[in-house]
Amino acid sequence: MCKAAGQQPKVSDLKTVVGANARIFIRNNNQWQLQADNDNVSENNSYFYTIQEAGKCPSEKTALIVRITRKTPYAVCSYGSYLLPRATLTSLKDYIDNNPQNVGTLRVYANNTDTTPLSNTTVLTNNTTYYFFLTGYEILPSVRVIVELLW
Repeated sequence: MCKAAGQQPKVSDLKTVVGANARIFIRNNNQWQLQADNDNVSENNSYFYTIQEAGKCPSEKTALIVRITRKTPYAVCSYGSYLLPRATLTSLKDYIDNNPQNVGTLRVYANNTDTTPLSNTTVLTNNTTYYFFLTGYEILPSVRVIVELLW
């Protein structure tokens, strides 16, 4: 699961991955403890889940591997990067794709709700927020990352 920096993942977040009718447990010594939706998730715990279909017995407890990835809300370009006034979107995409290299296909939008990405020839504007979407990146398949350009 991926959460923004400062956000605490909850059991309800696990249920969005496993299924809304899942029951999430931790094992504390020899005791199974049912977790409430608003309980915090910790990578230090071992999580298990069951699913019960209507009219059937619950499934056996299945291990759930939890890895929490924290993402910063803003991307930051290092001081002295080669992004100069009048640079195009291609320059910014190249900078991001090379740090780390070849991370996926970047699509950039002017607004978070836009469905048509900006053209690679779009000239970057100072004090402007752009919204990046990275395809081929399994951890955050539908989250747009905010990049604010200031120079």
